[in-house]
Amino acid sequence: ALRLQRMLRDGLDFVRLRQDGALEVRPIPADLARVLADAVAEVKETFPSRDIVVDAPTELTGSWDVERVGQIFGTLVLLAVVHSPPETPVRVRVALEGDQVVARFEDHGAP
Repeated sequence: ALRLQRMLRDGLDFVRLRQDGALEVRPIPADLARVLADAVAEVKETFPSRDIVVDAPTELTGSWDVERVGQIFGTLVLLAVVHSPPETPVRVRVALEGDQVVARFEDHGAP
């Protein structure tokens, strides 16, 4: 049910983007580490044997558009899994660098 809701929301976002040329950002207080963990868990449901290594603080609280950031994290992890050899790990590193959060997604696929 959640995937269907996301698919519908993504479709509506696409239509809004085409019509208005912009997407609405809805930041709320949240833990970015939890958003990342949820995105990785969703990819692991489809690819349970893939090794996805997450190196991130246990908590990254701030004001985020949870839906958009979760969608971005999920898409990047999924692309790394799909486009890299199955026996190689996918690594996600998230860190605070000054007042910014930096996320790096590493895989062993062809550039």
